[in-house]
Amino acid sequence: MIYEFLSSTLGTILEMFKSGGVITYIIAIIGIYGFITSIEKIFYLRKISKISPPLIMGTVNDAMEKGGSLEALRSIGKYHNPISKIISEALKIGYRNKIEVEDAMERVFIVEIGSMTKGLGTIKMIIEIAPLLGLIGTVLGMWYTFKALGVDASPTAMAGGIYISLITTIAGLTVAIILLPLYSNITSRIENEMDKIEIAKKMRSEEHTSELQSHACIS
Repeated sequence: MIYEFLSSTLGTILEMFKSGGVITYIIAIIGIYGFITSIEKIFYLRKISKISPPLIMGTVNDAMEKGGSLEALRSIGKYHNPISKIISEALKIGYRNKIEVEDAMERVFIVEIGSMTKGLGTIKMIIEIAPLLGLIGTVLGMWYTFKALGVDASPTAMAGGIYISLITTIAGLTVAIILLPLYSNITSRIENEMDKIEIAKKMRSEEHTSELQSHACIS
């Protein structure tokens, strides 16, 4: 029963693709690309979000007590996420002033934000353009239908033409409906990561100030 249902559904989809023409194939191609890009982005964001700022900062503090900045750099080298890269850059600066440290972290922050948002604009564009392509397909289909009615003005021919013309709209809306929740999920994850990064930057800046004061007292 399930096999028959899947077989029937697949047959219907293939029939729709054949009837929909070139625009349906274009919508399908950009839809598949958008879906794959979205899934890859979600997996990437899930991977980098597994390590929390307190864990990284705790590792840094423990390492600093044992062997200083070099030991801290080695300790957080195992964390391959934006926060660890930003903190690593701050540690490389050493005992310079607070502004230099913040500037160094900001530069890495910009690079990491670029990595997190890469491909996001393409997904958004696909969400916006897929329904429009579907609409164009529908308009063209209706035009061909009414043109054909001049030759064969039967209700059956008209109904068949309208059915075919609506396929592209269905395809375009389907792509947008599938990708929109994924896009929202991605943007939400990016915002959460940005909040974590801001917290980590603030924590590291405060700790750097304390380290400078301690270093000055020792000197």
